[in-house]
Amino acid sequence: SRFINSNPGLQSRFNKYFYFDDYEPQELLSIFEEVCQKNHFNLNEVSREVLLNKFKDLYTVRDKNFGNGRLVRNIFEKTIEKQ
Repeated sequence: SRFINSNPGLQSRFNKYFYFDDYEPQELLSIFEEVCQKNHFNLNEVSREVLLNKFKDLYTVRDKNFGNGRLVRNIFEKTIEKQ
């Protein structure tokens, strides 16, 4: 909205908006597992539990900049870096 409001001419061109709910922690875990599978990695049960708790914590303190899928990708990439 800040971008749209930065130019009065844009405001008249954009009059429909889509709003998406944030993914729930279990959904974030499912996305993470899918990314793992696509990259030929497997999660064990302990890893799933740790990740789910992390996603719950992040979801609880989320703000308007909560990344959803981007958050999952960033955590996956950091996991690979630390490996």
